Amino acid sequence: MPPPSPAKELELKLLVSPEDQQRLRQASVIARHATGPGEGKHLHSVYYDTVEHSLAEQGFSLRVRDDGKSFVQTLKFAPPDEKAFSRHEWETPAQDGMPDVSRFPASAIGPLATQLRGKALVPMFSTSVRRHAVVLSIQETKLELAFDEGAITARERAEPLSEVEIELKNGKSPRLYELALQLLDIAPLRWSIESKFDRGYALARGVPAPTSKPPASSLVQDTPVDEAIAAILAGCQRHLLINQPSAEDGRDPEGVHEMRVALRRMRAAFALFRRELGANGFEAYDRDAKWIAHKLGACRNWDVFETETLTKAKIDDQGTILKSAAETKRDESYAALRKALSGRRYNKFQLSFGHWIERHGWQADLDAPVQERLSEPAAKFAPSPLDTLLRKALKKGKSFDELSLRKRHRLRVACKELRYAIEFFQPVFDKQRAKKYAKKLALLQKLLGKDSDAITTTGLLDELTEGASPSLRHAASALRKWQGRERRAAAPKAKEAWLKFKKTRPFW
Repeated sequence: MPPPSPAKELELKLLVSPEDQQRLRQASVIARHATGPGEGKHLHSVYYDTVEHSLAEQGFSLRVRDDGKSFVQTLKFAPPDEKAFSRHEWETPAQDGMPDVSRFPASAIGPLATQLRGKALVPMFSTSVRRHAVVLSIQETKLELAFDEGAITARERAEPLSEVEIELKNGKSPRLYELALQLLDIAPLRWSIESKFDRGYALARGVPAPTSKPPASSLVQDTPVDEAIAAILAGCQRHLLINQPSAEDGRDPEGVHEMRVALRRMRAAFALFRRELGANGFEAYDRDAKWIAHKLGACRNWDVFETETLTKAKIDDQGTILKSAAETKRDESYAALRKALSGRRYNKFQLSFGHWIERHGWQADLDAPVQERLSEPAAKFAPSPLDTLLRKALKKGKSFDELSLRKRHRLRVACKELRYAIEFFQPVFDKQRAKKYAKKLALLQKLLGKDSDAITTTGLLDELTEGASPSLRHAASALRKWQGRERRAAAPKAKEAWLKFKKTRPFW
């Protein structure tokens, strides 16, 4: 028998309350496009890994599912450089309901096959789901809409599960988003790329959902600009979505931090392509990205204040006083963030933006001469925006010694925009030269961060000390003095890093 071929699973997972599931199942849009009454079944799945978590560490999930008729084992892998709704999937029968990775082709697991040799697979958690699935036919596209309700169980822990999955069976992928947006008009929905495996794994270990760094650029020299735009934007969106569960959980500050990085990279890409191509379609998405970035910024500022600034300052009891006062502010900022992330505006932004990427919506804004640039190879296109961003940074840093705190912050932002653009296009240039150049930029950005920290801390302390007690104001004064010393100590290093950067020849 030939080895099973990988399928590419394209689906949107939408979180919804059990009450709203019923409203959605009765929606006219479903009745209008359904090809039949649908099918109900009970699915029991057990997810496996080694005791060392070898599969999860490499981005794989392995489950054995019992649908009441047979056992099927499924191996899934979500490449970090692909779109947020894309997964590679392999399925084979599971004899006696037990997993057996040898039944999958070695190419599916790659080098991990060697690591798994001789290691036992143990159950990590299970899911028990009541599923009602219906097939829809919409404009020559076939979609399966599945309503799942049940629970995830990991030893003594359990949490409810209620979601809707829209899977593309054949046809055009934008239809996924179009249906999801129609459902959002009927009931509150939340787009999630956190799989049942991700949720169960975090539950089993009793830890927050993991965080993730930006994905490496997948461009090559001859990638057309049109495809490069889609890949860059999809990577930014995936980075944003994958860190959302951790940000909402709130136990690991890196979740909010990585969501902010994702939005900064996304907005830098918007500005780059809007400036270079004259496409205005980015503006609507930029407004929503700026709005949610503001919500995240409040959380991040209090996180840094508590976990970094006060920890480094070592101002004894005064630090304890400030930390106690800041905890309420941090809790309030996270509550506001969770409300925003569960709201209609944010979820409509994500789904609309995903739809725009899928159909390459920026093309509609361009006139014929500019549209021709979309077929250019990325290697030909990239130097122009990099030149523009370099000139901007050099202009912002002019008369470096005389720059105010605000102007140093603007220089830092310009350096970030240039570094993000380098990351987007790095594979089309000499890798080592690009990395060396980006490293100098990162050092300069880090040293200039002392000035940005001072601006942020000043605002936070003003907020904390408004109408506050003398002891709290005294503690704030002690922190301001410490931060002033830190800035003065970093200033010579920042100037040295700036001069070295100015002298560095661009690699492009």
